[in-house]
Formats: sequence, structure tokens, C-alpha cells
Amino acid sequence: MGTAPAIRIPAAERIDLPARRESLATGREFVRTALTREGWGGEPLEGVALAVSEALTNAVEHGSRPGAPVAVEVRTSEGRARIRIADGGRPGAVTPSPLRAAPPPSSDHGRGLIIMGALADALEVRRAGRGTAVVLTFTLPGAPATARTG
Repeated sequence: MGTAPAIRIPAAERIDLPARRESLATGREFVRTALTREGWGGEPLEGVALAVSEALTNAVEHGSRPGAPVAVEVRTSEGRARIRIADGGRPGAVTPSPLRAAPPPSSDHGRGLIIMGALADALEVRRAGRGTAVVLTFTLPGAPATARTG
């Protein structure tokens, strides 16, 4: 009798952070730690960390009431990572469109979604309850073409 091929179960982790600027570093470190355990490092890891920082900043500054929970979920499988950042919403806030024109050069804001879209293999922005969920998908260079993140 032969041995069945090993099936790799996707790893999943989640943390809920209060919507405060002080939580940004904790969120980035949470994602870095989860991906480092899965073999990510160097430039690919730093690209993920920058995109996550942009998504978390948007959730804290635009999508959440101060101190409300912001969820950060990391799922990995065979060289792929799916990061989901979800906020609880803020009265009057609208779900942003990922397809945005660049802001004027003099503007201090408005580049986060552009940066995320440039760094991630896929970017989804969608309504999540009363808030917004940003889903970023990344592939580690050399990952199997058939790998999927669930």
C-alpha cells in the first residue's frame, strides 16, 4: 500500500486591534510574524507589511470609531497569503473604490489604495456589515502555480 500525499492545511490567524494609531505597529508585526513562520522574508515580506500598514491606517483613520475593533486575519497556504483587514464602520463613511485616480501631488492623503493595489497580486474592497473589508492576496516568488489560499 502506498502512502497518501500529504495535504497542507492552510494556516489561519486572527487578531482584533483597537482602532488607534498605536495599533498599526502591532498589526504589522502580527502579519510579519505569521508570514515569517511560513517562510516569507526579505522584499516580499516587506511589500506585504507596507500594504497591510496602508490598509490598517485606512481602517483606523477612516473606517472605524476610535477604539472600535479592527480585525486582521492572515491565511497562508503553499506560498500564498491572504490578508483581510475589516473595520466596523463609521457613520457617514462610504466603502471606497479600489480604482482611484492619483491625488494631486500636494495632497497628504489618497494614495493608500493605489499602493496596496501595486503591491498585492489582488486587492478587493467590499462592504462588511456596517464597515469595510480589504482583502489583499500575495504570492511568494517560486510558489506553485496551483496553490490557492482559502
